[in-house]
This record gives sequence, structure tokens and C-alpha cells, in this order.
Amino acid sequence: MNALDEFTKFQVPEPIFITVGVFDGVHKGHSHLIKKLVEISSSASCVSGVLTFRNNPMTVVNPDRQILYLSNLDDRLNYIKDAGADYVFPVDFNYQLSLMSPLEFLQLLQKNLNLKGMVVGPNFALGHKREGTVTVLKTLAHDLNFELSVIEPLEIDGFTISSTSVRDALLAGEIGLVSTMLGRAYKISGPVVYGEQWGRDLGYPTANLSINSQLIIPKDGVYITLARINGDWLPSATSIGSRPTFGGKGKVMEVHIIGFDGDLYGQIIEVKFLERIRDQIKFESLGDLSDQIGTDVEIVRSKFTDPDFSRKCG
Repeated sequence: MNALDEFTKFQVPEPIFITVGVFDGVHKGHSHLIKKLVEISSSASCVSGVLTFRNNPMTVVNPDRQILYLSNLDDRLNYIKDAGADYVFPVDFNYQLSLMSPLEFLQLLQKNLNLKGMVVGPNFALGHKREGTVTVLKTLAHDLNFELSVIEPLEIDGFTISSTSVRDALLAGEIGLVSTMLGRAYKISGPVVYGEQWGRDLGYPTANLSINSQLIIPKDGVYITLARINGDWLPSATSIGSRPTFGGKGKVMEVHIIGFDGDLYGQIIEVKFLERIRDQIKFESLGDLSDQIGTDVEIVRSKFTDPDFSRKCG
């Protein structure tokens, strides 16, 4: 469907305040903005809405650039709803939208939404070549008769949270910082596929997840995780990397679910990353590898015997 055609589906009878963006990962900074949107719209006796682009605009503006996401679309939409918005409007960003001037885009919103106001951050910009800066939007808001509210970004200990900072922390393996910035554990889901069954041979069977090529994968290493199996979150140890002991080259994600030995092939499981244990290591023998896996599993077991850790994990 043409992206412009999607806007015609968004007829909203009530006057509405909206915010616009990708909101990849819906981190605490995003949630802060959305909560301010809800407060401001409510005080003006209006409803609140979030217009989110399914794809990052850079995939259109610079198609040669690889874009990795912090969440899939379904999770992102759920996170936005959880933040309190009355409406969520997912839209494909396409070439036609990329050429729109700020005025044209705002007129599109006014035509298809009962737009009474916008809530944005100080570095927000929209329209062709990001010409619609906050300064420009203030003038357009006056001309088009809608309210513009500019919200300062959320800071934690003087640090501004952004999707880029979350991505950098993931790639550095700083899982605790990631959880702090997201306000929840980072999660990856995928179908279980057949692997080489080295884990089973070593006494620690693993579920091998097919990795979504569009999602950011944490730094190679071994992690304390929770895996959702048949609706239950179970303690697990997850290894990410090329399996250097076996001379592997491609990145794989293997999840050992403690106390579970059922058949998971073809099932989609979710994995939450809680803490990083260690780097990937090339062992001299399979015996050394088996011993280390045993140590990793015991670390996971002991962590989940700590009530404070279990409570923190939800």
C-alpha cells in the first residue's frame, strides 16, 4: 500500500496531539516523550497519538546504509501502547514521503487527523532533508493553528538516552546499561533451527535460534538469560559467536535452557538478556569447553537463587 494511502485510514474523530518518529526500541527517552504527550493532550482535552515509521527513513534516503533495529515492529507497537498513547499509527516511509516539505507533511496530518498539537524533542526535524526543524515548526504551528510543545530529552546521571547509545552499549556487551536505558531487558526472538548438536554431545543441549538479520545482536559472549518456553520464562545460558573451539566462522546464538530437555525445533522462543558472563573463548579441548559450560550454568543457577536478582528480572 502507498504510504500516503495509509494516512486516509487514520481518521480520528477527537482532536489529537501527536508525536512522530521511528521510536526504535522505545527506550526510556521515548517513553518519557510519549508520557509528556499524554499529559499535554489530556490537559487540552484531546487524545494522544504516535505516528511511527515501520522502517527507518535512512533505508529510503540512503539505501546503501545497513540499518539494524532494537526491536521488531510488533514489539515496538506494544511498547508504545504500554507508554500510554491512545492511538498508534504505523506508516511505511517511502520515497514520496521523503520529498515532502515540512508544510506538506503537516497538511497531510491535518487532512487525515484532527491535529491540534505536536509534541517533539529539541533535535526533532521532519520533511525533505530534515528542513522542518523546531524553529521552522514553530512558525508553521502558528500559520496552521496548532500547538507545538518541545520536550527536553530525558537524562540519567547527566547522560542523554538515545537509540544510538543503546545500540552502542549492546555492541559493547554492556547489558546492565542497556537494561537501564530501555527500562527493561533487551529481547530477541526467533525460530529454533537444527544445529550441529555439539551442545547435546557435551551434555548441555541448546536451542539454536535463527537470528533476524535486521536486529542488533549483543556482543559475542556468554550471557545470563531468560527464555520463554510455552509461556513460561525459564533461566538459561546463551552463547553468541562463531564457536571458535569448533573453527566456526558464522555467528550463531545457542540457548541452554536449564532443566529443560524437550523438542523445540520450529518453535519461536524469546530470549531476554540479563547479564554478561564472559567473552567467547577458544578451548584446547572439548573437555575444557564442557567444564567451562558447566561453570557458566552454575553461575546462572546461583544467580536465580538470589531473590533480589529474580525480582529484578520480573
